[in-house]
Amino acid sequence: MNPSNRNRIQDAAADTSADPLLIYIVLALLTVLGVLQIDIHRDALLRLGLDMSHEQIDTRFFGP
Repeated sequence: MNPSNRNRIQDAAADTSADPLLIYIVLALLTVLGVLQIDIHRDALLRLGLDMSHEQIDTRFFGP
């Protein structure tokens, strides 16, 4: 590969940028994933002493 092709490829790679909407979607999905992971591992976190709140959740809000 000659130097001019290499420079053209590097320039094309440097010109690309992520779409702001894509970044927003990724951050939203990561936030949801984090919340779900905390919810799934709530018992383990409680055993470690990382109690998130002392309020009880009303049982009518639990799923089936």
